[in-house]
Amino acid sequence: MPSRAFKIGDSVCCDSGHTTVEGKIVRIATESGSIGDFVYSASDEHPRYIVKTENGMHIAESAQALSRLATVGEADPPQPEQLILVDSEDRELGVGEKLQVHREGALHRAFSVFVFDHKKRLLLQKRAQTKYHSAGLWSNTACGHPRPGEATLAAAHRRLREEMGFDCELRRVFGFVYREEMGNGLIEHEYDHVFVGEFNGTPVPDSTEVEEWYWIDFEHLKLALSEKPEEYSCWLHVAITHRELQD
Repeated sequence: MPSRAFKIGDSVCCDSGHTTVEGKIVRIATESGSIGDFVYSASDEHPRYIVKTENGMHIAESAQALSRLATVGEADPPQPEQLILVDSEDRELGVGEKLQVHREGALHRAFSVFVFDHKKRLLLQKRAQTKYHSAGLWSNTACGHPRPGEATLAAAHRRLREEMGFDCELRRVFGFVYREEMGNGLIEHEYDHVFVGEFNGTPVPDSTEVEEWYWIDFEHLKLALSEKPEEYSCWLHVAITHRELQD
């Protein structure tokens, strides 16, 4: 049976631990309302997140659960993530399945987010060990790929929320193309759009995405990149050389 699309105001009934909780949908983070982020308001008006597990629909207290949400009912099986294939001028050529694109080294659209604080320090993250490449390496604040039909800026905001647990105003500063063999049969070949923003709070990263984080000024980052280049992502090495990022 296909997923039932939620809409704001729909009543839902889910298992929360040992009790059944009833409430209404108060926000839907995806336009389609089918599979995505559903905020649940229980009878005590405390927001919770609906998450589908093998045992049915449950209430999750943590925002980290937002990366894998589904509607009440049987969810459609997950589809392979699709990337946008582009030429050297970032003109769209079509789409390709994520893993296959990286195996073939096809040029595709991507983005990197660099968030600074008021002291001009950059927020770095250490990629989780579960990442399919560059696992355990230090990199910029967030990165990813826009989905087909998704604006690159919107995708940058989405991944910043998903990875680091916050959002802020972002602006695009430049783009660059790079190609790097990752050593595990995968090739990164991206047209990378770089966005910058400012944030002065405390990140709340998803542990499945981010292992550690810290703030660093540019001079210390350049020194670290030169002394231990193997500890940092290949695209960070390239992006950091652009003057636009340092102004």
